[in-house]
Formats: sequence, C-alpha cells, structure tokens
Amino acid sequence: SPVQTAGTPSGLRATLGTAHSLSVSSLVPSTAYFYVVVSTDAGGNRATSSQGSFTTGAVVDTIAPSISGIESSVGATNVTLTWSTNESAKTRLWLSTGTTVDTTLVATFEESGLATNHSVMRTSLLPSTAYRYVLSAVDVAGNRSTSSERTFTTSAAPDTTAPTISSVGSVTTASTATVTWSTNESSTGTLYFGSVTPVDLSGSKLQLSTPATAHSALLSGLSASTTYHFIVVAKDSVGNTSTSSPSSFIIN
Repeated sequence: SPVQTAGTPSGLRATLGTAHSLSVSSLVPSTAYFYVVVSTDAGGNRATSSQGSFTTGAVVDTIAPSISGIESSVGATNVTLTWSTNESAKTRLWLSTGTTVDTTLVATFEESGLATNHSVMRTSLLPSTAYRYVLSAVDVAGNRSTSSERTFTTSAAPDTTAPTISSVGSVTTASTATVTWSTNESSTGTLYFGSVTPVDLSGSKLQLSTPATAHSALLSGLSASTTYHFIVVAKDSVGNTSTSSPSSFIIN
C-alpha cells in the first residue's frame, strides 16, 4: 500500500549533506516494508522519492530441538521406541548392551527425513537383557540436542520346550503297581493305563496335579496274571506337553 508521508517520519537526519544514511530498528522479521525518502535543502525546497521496498530477513535459528515423550514397548527380542520433538527434526538412535552408550560410534538408526513424531522398531535383540540408548535430534538449521541415557530390559524368551520324561519304571505287588518317572522341569503328570495296546487315552488314567520333577503314581485294584500297558504325559507351567514311549508291567 502507498506510504503516507503526512505523519511522523520513521527516521530523520537533521544534518545537511549529499550522502545520507538512516537506520530503522525494531522491525518484524520476514516482513515486506515500503518506504519513501523526503529531502529538504537549506532553502526549504523539498523533493520526494518514488516508493521503494525491502523485506527483512528471517530470524536466525539457534535453538536446538527439544526431545520429549520417550516411550518404549519391549518384547523378548524386539523393542519399539517412540518420541517427539517440538520442531521438525531428523533423529538418531544409539543402542548398546555396554555400561554406557558411545555416541561417537555410527548410530544404530538414523531417520531419512524431518518429522516431529518419531518411531523405530529394533529386532534381533537378546532376551532378558538390559539395553541402554541415547537419542539425538538435529533441525534444518543444524542445531542438535541429545537425550539423557535411558534403559530398557527385554523380556524372557517364551517357553516353547516340552518337559523331558526319563527314568520311567514300575514296581508291582499282587494287585498294585507303582509307576515312577522324572522330568527335567517342574511338571504335572497324567498316567494312562490299560490291559490293551495301544493305550486308550480316553480310558483309565491317574492324574498328578502337583508340579514336580520326581513323580510317583500308585495304581491299585489291578487284576492278577494281567499285563498292563501305560504311557505318561507331562505338562509344564505354560502348557507344553510331552508323551513317554509305551511301557508295561505284569501283575502276577
């Protein structure tokens, strides 16, 4: 819009001369300004320039990004880290199992672009292991900030291994049998038995509901001169099961 020259001037130079300079302060950054220069000689004659313009420069960014809201979601062999920055920034992650994180080494992860919400998932981690990590963020002006060192611990690997059954044996009397076996971890046990083979898993059974590694099951009321066949099923605390090979005993 046209500059109004009727009001108070933005700058005034009272000394006569042929070379002139005025400084105007407290302007708004990144803003277009329009100006007109008025000169008056010693005789009071006035000349007015055509309207000119200029645009102030942007404020120089010297403030590093702020890293906040750091969260971790941890599994047995993976972790997902999320965090925020108060301005668009590119971030890096250093991850270590050592006593401290060495940020002079190549970063474990580096973002390819600028963002304010950040997330990374790291896999192939060790179960039940403490990890340390540090984040850094750099904005478009090159200002960099670094988080404090943080930690997380991966969870234990899930148990997918069934108990191992060993040392299966039996001791008989005229009408009873005591069947014994061992497992390599605490387990409950079920003894399936019968006078036919293969053993019918929907038939007679004796269940031991107390977890243990040494197991003993007493069968009574058995028939004389009869061969009994049996198998043992062991189950651990998370439901992994194993089945023994068929065995037998004779009631004489």
